[in-house]
Parts: sequence; C-alpha cells; structure tokens
Amino acid sequence: LAQKYLKDPHVNVFVKEYHSQRISVIGAVEKPNVYSVPGHKTILDLLVLAGGLKEEAGSLLFLIRPASAEKGPSRREEGSNGQEPRTFVIDLEELLVKGEMRLNLPLQNGDVVNVPVAGKIFVGGEVRNPGGFPLKGRRMTVSQAITLAGGIKTEAKGSETRIFRHSEKGTGKEILTVNIYDIEKGQGEDLSLKENDIIIVPKS
Repeated sequence: LAQKYLKDPHVNVFVKEYHSQRISVIGAVEKPNVYSVPGHKTILDLLVLAGGLKEEAGSLLFLIRPASAEKGPSRREEGSNGQEPRTFVIDLEELLVKGEMRLNLPLQNGDVVNVPVAGKIFVGGEVRNPGGFPLKGRRMTVSQAITLAGGIKTEAKGSETRIFRHSEKGTGKEILTVNIYDIEKGQGEDLSLKENDIIIVPKS
C-alpha cells in the first residue's frame, strides 16, 4: 500500500493571476482616475500610477475606505464605527520627505485616495509679482509672503499694508494693518497668515 503514495513530495505553486482591485485617486495629482490594479498596492504605488503630485497639492492625503472593506490599520481615523466610511489622514511630508513608511498604508478594493489642493494666500498692490501662493500646510508669515511676491516696490507705502481676512465668526472680514518696514527691522510682529488671507500693499 505504501508504494501507492509519494514520499517527501515537493510541490511548486504559481499564482497565475491576482484579483484586481478598483482604487480611485482624485484631487491634486497629475492623472486622477479609477485604477484597476492587480495584487497588493500601497499609497505610494497609486501616487506613482497617478503621475505624482501637482504643484498645488496640499500637505495631507485622505484615504477614504468604504464601510464594506476589510478592517485595516489605524492612522488618525474618523468615523470608524463600522457603519460609515473610515478616513485615514496621511501627512505627505512625513511620508515622502522623511520616509515614514508606516504611513504607506496598503490599499483595498473600493478605496479612494484624495489629495486636496493646498490653501492659498494672495498678495497684491505694490509688489513685484502679485498673485496667489500655496500654504501647503506650513506656517507662512507676512514677510515670507512679501518675499514670495518679489518684495515691495520703491513707491509702496509698506507702513500701511493691509491684511483682509475672513472673520472666524462669519460676520464679514477683519482688516489688519502691519508695517512691513518695522517687520524687516525686527521691530514689528511678523503675523502668521491664514488660508485665503489677502495682503494689499498700497501706493504712497
């Protein structure tokens, strides 16, 4: 009877095809799309498929996982009661610049990878290069914004520079006055800016 059975058999198993997963990549990426990908993929894999980040990409990535998906690792989750989609918040600077690979989460079928556009501040008036400049999640001060705008012109009245800001109470706009010259001398407060602040440097 023993002759009918193989002794110490060696078996090789080959995976012919992985089941594909449909993962959406949206927001500030070069090629937003719904990607059908085989096998196990991570956030970085999908960012590469989507052509990388656009210049205006913000500093955070949101991984939105449907409630029906399998339970995965936790990273600053929101709405994780099992009834609603779960959201994982990923700091892109930590992942891409500092190489924190623990943030490179594995993806599941139905996941949505969203990279929102960074908030902006706007600089106008008597500056050399007026325009909008992305905050990208970092702290930006008045002097830094003026530098990004190429500095003030010789005919500018920097002592009466205005910052127009949406009121947090929803009651209209706040208007703040700063003195660029005092800030440059280290004698004035270099205020931190908020998203959608508008800096106007008047003409003397």
